[in-house]
Amino acid sequence: MGWCVMVKGPCLGEKCDFWARVKLRKQTVDEIVGEILSSMTPCADTSIADIEGALDSYWGDIGIKDMEAIRREEPGLYSKMKQVEAKVHSKLNSSSS
Repeated sequence: MGWCVMVKGPCLGEKCDFWARVKLRKQTVDEIVGEILSSMTPCADTSIADIEGALDSYWGDIGIKDMEAIRREEPGLYSKMKQVEAKVHSKLNSSSS
């Protein structure tokens, strides 16, 4: 296993999500929420499972590999991601009412 100068640690290879983390750090919560909402197909009945699936897809699409690793390594970023998820749930639940 090699050394990564970007993360200043061992190279994670296929599990590397360095650039996804950088992107999330630079964006505001509202910007990320807007991206997620604009990428979702509107439907009349959005269940919690559908929303969770869409959120998981979004995190994967931008390059997040391991949420548990983010929770351990960067609690602030993990908290920001959870804020985003809460806002998405809130906006979708209020729009379906």
